[in-house]
Amino acid sequence: MKRDHRALSEVRERSPFATPPHILVVADTADIVEAVELAEALDECGADAEVRLTADAAADFHGEADAVIFAGAAGDSGVLRHGAVRVAVTDERASVSGYDLVINRPVNPSVLMRRLGERLPSVRQ
Repeated sequence: MKRDHRALSEVRERSPFATPPHILVVADTADIVEAVELAEALDECGADAEVRLTADAAADFHGEADAVIFAGAAGDSGVLRHGAVRVAVTDERASVSGYDLVINRPVNPSVLMRRLGERLPSVRQ
């Protein structure tokens, strides 16, 4: 679902990280617009983000992600990646457990990237 494929050098040029984090944004069909907007905003902040529908996210064809963001997806549906930071995007009132990081809507992509940078030693600034 990623709209383009940028060269790694182009991603690195915009990234404040030594290695741009590969971020997988997972959503149900009803939340796909929000997921695409989030992925585009994360790309602008220096990530290499892509979007997958929950049903397609378990497929391993997109490589290993540094972080998996569940933007409205119900559960992980087999998306859990070894070593990936699991992030839930939720409403303030929602109670969420089982994730490494919980971000409330509306998502500030710069803050999210900073918080991910604190948890991803391989992409430290």
